[in-house]
Amino acid sequence: MTLRHQALAQYLETALGGVVQVQAVRPLTGDEPSIVGQELRALHGHDLKAFGYGRPIQIDLLLNGIPRSYVLSTMRSGSGFGHDYKADRAGTLILAHDAYGKLARHVASIDVGFFTREGQLQSAGAAEEYFLLMEKVEGAAY
Repeated sequence: MTLRHQALAQYLETALGGVVQVQAVRPLTGDEPSIVGQELRALHGHDLKAFGYGRPIQIDLLLNGIPRSYVLSTMRSGSGFGHDYKADRAGTLILAHDAYGKLARHVASIDVGFFTREGQLQSAGAAEEYFLLMEKVEGAAY
């Protein structure tokens, strides 16, 4: 999974409700170099290769001019820990989003979302219930 700088910045502005200037993107583990300053500006409109399924990244930014740091993470697929199917991962992340802010001494989740086929980040955090839209066909309902 590659993360486009522009897609990340657009999502963060919507999710955080302010003007965002991404300052640095780095793996949360700290075992790889960060993308900062000139390198980050040079990436505008390109891909951030530091991100991958199950590899959280730290995003250092200015939100309305105030320094802030956030973590964006996904779940690794095919790991054999009940994350094999997209629905498993979605359910786990939705539950985490709902529960994290209610757990004592736990960091709250700001949003939960998904990646589109086009590489955009889309929020699902305001969802109360989920639905399916299907084509109607003739036959027996079950």
